[in-house]
Amino acid sequence: MNDVRYWLEQEDDRGDLLQLQVRQLTAASAPQAFEEVRQRMHAARPLVMDMRQLDFIDSSAIGELVLLARQFRTRAAAFVISGLSPPLMGLVEMMRLNQVMDFSPDVDGAFAKMATDTSGADSHHGR
Repeated sequence: MNDVRYWLEQEDDRGDLLQLQVRQLTAASAPQAFEEVRQRMHAARPLVMDMRQLDFIDSSAIGELVLLARQFRTRAAAFVISGLSPPLMGLVEMMRLNQVMDFSPDVDGAFAKMATDTSGADSHHGR
């Protein structure tokens, strides 16, 4: 049995906030790490995954992340990844992952992005 906790849940009135507690996500760790996130998917609250601790992610972990994003979208659940380092954000952009997932430089921006996305439909009623 593996007792590693990959995420630390933080209290936040705006939604669920999970802070990654490891520096690397690999083929060995990503399935377990993202399974912890999947367990949060049933909540109707917006979810921010704060990944500022992350230094390295391998291709299989990226595949797990893409699968996770697809599962969130299928359930129409809002989630944003925040805090990736500039090199990792460069990798995300090179792989065009930012076209299938939402990213934000920080947690506040992530929650703001979800608030704008969910209330954006209402902003056109004033015309």
